[in-house]
Amino acid sequence: TLGEVIRLWDIGGEQQGIPDEAELKALLENVGWQKISLSHGELVFLEETSLDLGAVGKGIGCDAVSAYLKEKPQVTGALINLGGSSVMTYGEKPDGSEWNIAVVDPKDSKGEYLGTVIMKEGEFLSTSGDYKKFFEENGVRYHHIFDPSTGYPAKSGLSAVTVIGKNGLEADGLSTACFVLGIEKG
Repeated sequence: TLGEVIRLWDIGGEQQGIPDEAELKALLENVGWQKISLSHGELVFLEETSLDLGAVGKGIGCDAVSAYLKEKPQVTGALINLGGSSVMTYGEKPDGSEWNIAVVDPKDSKGEYLGTVIMKEGEFLSTSGDYKKFFEENGVRYHHIFDPSTGYPAKSGLSAVTVIGKNGLEADGLSTACFVLGIEKG
């Protein structure tokens, strides 16, 4: 339900910048899971509430690719990477070896990685981090993962969170939620 808040900040867009405090506060009145409901299979939300699927969009994409591949018996194995932060494995590698996936070091601008994780067939990996989409203003760095309680970029003390799960939607959503919550609550 952070759609309008995210659009106001416009991080990565042409109008990115720190929003007016009063405007941000007004938009926060329409943020929260309580502002939406599911009725007879239809999503219902307040007129002023707006969704943004950035926290789960690539995961949903992975789930769609997985469903598509299951209808293609000629595809016996694949590694799918959606935008660098969402990865899925499908089937087995031709040589039978394990799927080894590099996890990027968020503090390294040269493309180095922290290490690798071994993924099993049908697993999904999602990373949420503050190191790719951000801007700086007056010496302060503002990234694109927002805390819904403040309307500001989350100050969790983390640079990145990586989650491996059985479907893309959950892995993607959990990596973002854990990033916002921080190491203890996450």
